[in-house]
Amino acid sequence: MIIPKNRYLAAFADYLIVRGLVHDKFLSYYIEWVRKAYLHVGKNLEASLSRDEKNAFFERLKFDSPAWKVKQARHALGLLQPLT
Repeated sequence: MIIPKNRYLAAFADYLIVRGLVHDKFLSYYIEWVRKAYLHVGKNLEASLSRDEKNAFFERLKFDSPAWKVKQARHALGLLQPLT
């Protein structure tokens, strides 16, 4: 398991691990979805994402990703919500 260097992503990873919310083999994908969403909207990881910003990310993702990836990204960002 790879722990991200960014402290906010590392805290998110810890949260997922401690609560048992995501199987270890999927952890890196969940971290990456959060990173990509923030990159897409151009915000610092310290800020929270609005519903509109998340939806814009999901809409863009639908163009070049299968439905299961969009669903996984939605789940990842949904799990992030309690931390923001």
